[in-house]
Amino acid sequence: MPLLLLAPIDWPAALCGDHAGVPLIFDLHPEDGNEPSPEDDRALLAFLQARDRTIARRPVLVRIGGFPDANAETDLATLGHGLPDGILLSGCRNGADIQKLDVLLGVAEAAANRPIGETSILAECGAEAQFFLSPHSLARKSARLRGLVFNAAALAGATGAMPDYPRIRPAGGLLSFARAICVLKAVEAQVPRYEMLAATIAPDELMPVRTASLKNGFDDIVASGPAHLAALSGWPLRP
Repeated sequence: MPLLLLAPIDWPAALCGDHAGVPLIFDLHPEDGNEPSPEDDRALLAFLQARDRTIARRPVLVRIGGFPDANAETDLATLGHGLPDGILLSGCRNGADIQKLDVLLGVAEAAANRPIGETSILAECGAEAQFFLSPHSLARKSARLRGLVFNAAALAGATGAMPDYPRIRPAGGLLSFARAICVLKAVEAQVPRYEMLAATIAPDELMPVRTASLKNGFDDIVASGPAHLAALSGWPLRP
């Protein structure tokens, strides 16, 4: 099933809609620099705290900053007792980052009187090159780990590589190599793998891009923004 990444400017519509069951990821650190305001934070926190966890509903995750700049700790403190179903850890460097987040989530769950281990982790790779160079397995690093997310735009920005665009320019060697590493690490850890798409990809390109991602070994995509949201709502979703 596709996931959908939303920046603060898109939150109001997402908080009110159904969106055909597509899991939502609220982004605390959008790559366009549009950081959430205090009002955005309060709206998201109120939404998370008001959700009834005893009934079936659309999964909600929050994308937080990575550990190199200490954003992860700050973001978890911002969420307080309003824990989502899962955390997308951006800028993941290695298994140690996943283990550190596991410990922090355990503390947050205890403080919120939630079952320990309830909050899942998705690890996003791309912004930190060492993720792709590490020889160490991610298997058994955390029982919370539910998948890896490959962010090609973040890797291109970190390395100066030219980003690939559907129907315009195929992926270069660096991005193809990194995609393969992400898929192989996920397979070894026995977790799903997703490819994050830029919001600039046109809605009518989502299906062919998704098809290409599946052929590259990914289980599905992470789409971005309100235009993608509208497009996803009409899709037949994979289980």
